[in-house]
Amino acid sequence: MNEPIVVIDLVGAVPSHFDSPPLFPELARIFRTGGVRKVVPVTPAVTCPVQVSLVTGAPPARHGIIANGLFDRSDRSVTLWTWPADRIERPPIWERLRQRNPQAKTAVLFFQGLKANTADIFINPHPKHTPDGRTIPWCDSSPDGLYQELVDELDHFPLHRYWGPMAGLESSQWILDAGLRTLARFKPDLSLVYVPHLDYAGQRHGPDSGEFRTEAGRIDTAVAEFISGLGKAFKPVKPRVILLSEYALCPVSRADLPNVALRRAGLLQVSEDNGVEMIDRENSRAFAMVDHQVAHVFAEPDAVDEAADVLADMNIVAEVARGDRLRELGLDHPNSGDLVLFAEEDAWFAYYWWEDPSLAPDFARTVDIHRKPGFDPVELLFDPKTRSIPLDPSLIKGSHGLPPDQPGREAVLLAEPPLELPGGPVGVAQLTAPLLEAALGTGT
Repeated sequence: MNEPIVVIDLVGAVPSHFDSPPLFPELARIFRTGGVRKVVPVTPAVTCPVQVSLVTGAPPARHGIIANGLFDRSDRSVTLWTWPADRIERPPIWERLRQRNPQAKTAVLFFQGLKANTADIFINPHPKHTPDGRTIPWCDSSPDGLYQELVDELDHFPLHRYWGPMAGLESSQWILDAGLRTLARFKPDLSLVYVPHLDYAGQRHGPDSGEFRTEAGRIDTAVAEFISGLGKAFKPVKPRVILLSEYALCPVSRADLPNVALRRAGLLQVSEDNGVEMIDRENSRAFAMVDHQVAHVFAEPDAVDEAADVLADMNIVAEVARGDRLRELGLDHPNSGDLVLFAEEDAWFAYYWWEDPSLAPDFARTVDIHRKPGFDPVELLFDPKTRSIPLDPSLIKGSHGLPPDQPGREAVLLAEPPLELPGGPVGVAQLTAPLLEAALGTGT
């Protein structure tokens, strides 16, 4: 039997966290012989593009997943966190593994960029929404019935602890517990397990905060226990364990609103309905789909230059990329839009289009990832006075997404036993081939 490969995606971990004294002492002990490798994320360094690059070995320009959301030009709508497998334009690693070894199996657990995927075993959150407005926690899974079996043992996946003001360790612990049970049952050749916990403290309090350090200690213990349990799960075979992260979090202290800037220039139009302002999609000539420190701007052909000038004048914009620059960044794909904005390192973009908070739509003060046309980390916070999500982007203290071309923006990889890789920092898409060969038993 080939040596099984288990990849743990520990969001927010970076090489310096394993310096002495390490932020993750248990994980540093487990991986002490393999050394710490710097991983260069793709641009933008956000969840879905990085995850899909990892499993396809291609940059966003080739696989098409350029953000955590997709803007549909036909109806000017945005969908977030719903990338189906058929939108990925390059074959994922499990299909390539299956072609070379039809008996091989892959498990993909909670990878956000890979919903409804074709892996042999998968689990992904897919809550059910009832007509009366209730949300019922649920997960899609394969084989059929897998999630229900896990519910019988662990209760439902704690969706309210996965995102929103109550997000915390419980969701990552459920993923790890479910992962051990799933891997013990199916013993896949390659497993990918997403552990989101550090994102919460990183965005709420900043990656240099005491709160982040505390939560790092908690997830260090949980992941170390998971790794310890893998020996029993795969017995009598010992799996190779690989720990990696997707991106480095940056401390931020400022936010700005590209859609407000476009509105003031007359490029984005709004209409008032029942006392709230909504984007007038039919008459708007430019719109920004924001995603952490990145914003993808979609404009009518005659409005691109004007939008670029307007957005370049924003206080926090470090770069307005287009044309050849998008090719340099690996983002020259129609899904990227006409312009891509990058914030300064201590800043990020919020999706708001209103200037008077009293005119914000009702969903702005709720956890509603599907109606908001841009990522909203403020959903991690709660305003006790209004008993709702606050409308204050300055409250966010950590973000990510910028091109990984500056020191400190690298992610991390550790492996036990070590994985043979080229010298120096390695690009995330360069990890696919070595993972494939290791899962086939032809690589070291």
